[in-house]
Amino acid sequence: MYTFFELTQDNIKEIYTVTGSYFEYPAHLHQKIEVFILLNGKYDVCLNGTPIQLTGGDILFIDSYVIHSYSHLKNKNDGIVIII
Repeated sequence: MYTFFELTQDNIKEIYTVTGSYFEYPAHLHQKIEVFILLNGKYDVCLNGTPIQLTGGDILFIDSYVIHSYSHLKNKNDGIVIII
């Protein structure tokens, strides 16, 4: 699996938020802390090679430099990503 350092996030000085229905992102890492709030639906997430399935209402905290990726399952999802 290819992993990349997401330098663009580390260059943003403000708190970054995005809301949406389909978060797909390949394996990456960055200095900032990331919070993923899944409002409804199901998501597959991978943290340092360990797969995790989130369901609606779950909140995931991703620490600095943790390799992570998102892959939505084929259903209705709503989530929020906050990068601090």
